[in-house]
Amino acid sequence: MSSQPNSNSYDDELLELLISHGLTAEVAQTPFLTPLISFVVSHPDGETDTQSGDTAASQPGARVKLVASQLQAAGHWAEAGTLMLNYHGTHPALTTFDSAVGALSRWLRR
Repeated sequence: MSSQPNSNSYDDELLELLISHGLTAEVAQTPFLTPLISFVVSHPDGETDTQSGDTAASQPGARVKLVASQLQAAGHWAEAGTLMLNYHGTHPALTTFDSAVGALSRWLRR
């Protein structure tokens, strides 16, 4: 059995549930991180915190910032930085560990 997830092993609803319940850090060390990042980048402005009524969900890129913050809080700086670089359209050849961590620091402190 392959360790790589395919589109039959997850859907957008599952990824949204992972985000809304703050479980993105648990996904960071699994093969599902790539589909999660792709989902977040392709749906950056989705509802992020429907339970608390947070108004930040209406801001551009709110979901991206939420997921990056969750990853960063769990110590997954490189993964959070990679998400931010992908969201801002950085060419993959320029996404190194140092650039990911630097971008995370710059974009999340705005």
